[in-house]
Amino acid sequence: MTFYPEGVPVPVEFRTADLWLRVLRPDVTELDYAALMESRERLRLWSDSTWPADDFTLEGNKQDLVEHEQEWEDRDAFAYTVLNPDGSRCEGCVYILSFAKSMRHRGYDPVADGFQTSDDAAVVSFWVRESALATGLDRQLLAGLHEWFRTEWPFSQVIYRINDHQQHDRRLFEEAGLVHRASHPSKSSALLWHLYMEP
Repeated sequence: MTFYPEGVPVPVEFRTADLWLRVLRPDVTELDYAALMESRERLRLWSDSTWPADDFTLEGNKQDLVEHEQEWEDRDAFAYTVLNPDGSRCEGCVYILSFAKSMRHRGYDPVADGFQTSDDAAVVSFWVRESALATGLDRQLLAGLHEWFRTEWPFSQVIYRINDHQQHDRRLFEEAGLVHRASHPSKSSALLWHLYMEP
């Protein structure tokens, strides 16, 4: 079985009470850029990288979104912008990838670690902009993702990934009833990445 089954439509959008998830495309470049740059220090910890740099440009962001859209069209990975209900403000992003491919890229062998997954397992990461944390939109987003994956996606397993820096998200996951399943080291730092699933 492939990561995403041939012939099965890929969901294009999902709504919660205060959020609208839709495919991440270049038409939201400016909205996405504003959210990124507001939250850039936290996003560097989230990604365990230097992205986005202080001098990251709007054009650079547009190119990233072009790549995300192509990955979506190729059914290789699925990125979604998280907007407010009328689409006038970006509140964050969601990224859905093949678990097996993502783990190979990160140099982690889950089977050797005793972590058994299916061929179609997905790994998910997300962020919300700094100002959205105070309103609890990350909790609403996580609850919405649980529902979305149960009702509209074909994955047999959905695995959420965070790193040591994301203590807020760790508490969020545990409050939502997600269970820690495994940890693996980062390829670029001394950090550990942590994998969570529903029980």
